[in-house]
Amino acid sequence: MALLVAWVAIWTPSCFVLGKRVDEPVHVVRGPLPTRIQHPLGLTYLSFRPRRARVLEPGRQAFAATTTYSSIFEVNSDASSRVAFDGEFGRTAARWRRGLGSGWDFEVELPFLYTTSGFLDAFVEEFHSVFGLGGGGREFFPRDQFDMSIFTDGQTIYSTAEDQFGIGDVPLILTHQLREETAEQTAVAVRFGVELPTGSESDGFGNGELDLGVGLISERSIGRVSYFGGLDFYLNGASSDFDAAGIDANNLLMAQGGLEYRWSDRLSLLMQIVFQTHGYVNEVELEEIDGRILDLGVGLAADAPGDSHWLLSFHEDVIAAAGADFSVLFSWSWGL
Repeated sequence: MALLVAWVAIWTPSCFVLGKRVDEPVHVVRGPLPTRIQHPLGLTYLSFRPRRARVLEPGRQAFAATTTYSSIFEVNSDASSRVAFDGEFGRTAARWRRGLGSGWDFEVELPFLYTTSGFLDAFVEEFHSVFGLGGGGREFFPRDQFDMSIFTDGQTIYSTAEDQFGIGDVPLILTHQLREETAEQTAVAVRFGVELPTGSESDGFGNGELDLGVGLISERSIGRVSYFGGLDFYLNGASSDFDAAGIDANNLLMAQGGLEYRWSDRLSLLMQIVFQTHGYVNEVELEEIDGRILDLGVGLAADAPGDSHWLLSFHEDVIAAAGADFSVLFSWSWGL
């Protein structure tokens, strides 16, 4: 579904969408949700955040601070392997973007990661019960425990400990606008990224390798509605523990689709999906690590003083096979 949304958003040329013309008055665009899939192993790889398909003017700068806190329970084993992701974790990042001219801008993000046994298990269980969502078996385990590791063929290939704090891998991203939005066409941009191996392998905050990515993003506004699409492909490096066990890190394909409705001149309602087409490894045949992830997010964004915005959103992996069971994101941005 996310692949279809991204394809339509990128290539729709018509000046009529949802029965309205694109030349109706357009208010400030506050979306999309600047999220990424929250999985402890996935956070060691490059991942583009959804963003607008426009670049900053030459010399213009923008800043953002984003924090995401997640609860996950994905535990399973077979004759040769055991995957355990039981706990809570967060990622807080500061981003800086600058317009370079000739349709380009540059972005760098400095992330910090932290782990904890947390406090959300009772809430997540009740939340899943109310909305009829799968709990993955967390109701049969003690609450607020911590265990995050992957063990296969006698070797531990990934682990992180409770109450760890440290820097993650640093992404550098160049974005080029291919075409601007007009009454006849959708805005489209392409971006290229590399992630520097600044995170600690031993703490589970990095993979020790350069990761590469390329993506296509789009944007169209129709009066008070904006929608966003994207397709991203990543070449991921394998950590030294993966190499020692003869395991490769999967290259990943992700699709994004987002919708914004400007409820008022100061407030927007946002919805978004990010679909990861397959898991992080193939050699460990447990869905907790090789399953697909479909992150559904809903939230709101509002204007703040000085050309800034704040945003709050809630996220759930609706496939409930590998991703985080519940996440909350808060972001403040200026100039984006």
